[in-house]
Amino acid sequence: MNILDLRLMGVYYDLISAGKKKKEYRKLDDYYMGRLLGGIDVRSMDSEQLDELIKTLKDPSEREDYMKKKGIYYRVGDNPGAYTHVRFRRGATNTFMLAEIEDVKIDAGQFVISLGKITRDNGGKQV
Repeated sequence: MNILDLRLMGVYYDLISAGKKKKEYRKLDDYYMGRLLGGIDVRSMDSEQLDELIKTLKDPSEREDYMKKKGIYYRVGDNPGAYTHVRFRRGATNTFMLAEIEDVKIDAGQFVISLGKITRDNGGKQV
């Protein structure tokens, strides 16, 4: 099990915990590209290369072909180092929940993490 750790504001944590929010969104920036995409090393890129990469990934007409050509992949499924679960922490507290990751994609210029079943909630109590 490979776990992605993310912090949430309380209101979003509560919505996911209640099953009313099935997707989590993150900015398409160098920090999350390094965590959610494989096949690239954003730390070795200068700011101009990084800006060009972000611009290309935001463009739906270019994105899939570019990713295939450059060997870039989403870190889900059968890919190396793929995430299987996401652990959401409620702010800076010890309260957390663990949810399965169904998919990660880029849509509307941001990462979209589709969530599956919540396996643990409220400080680690079994659901």
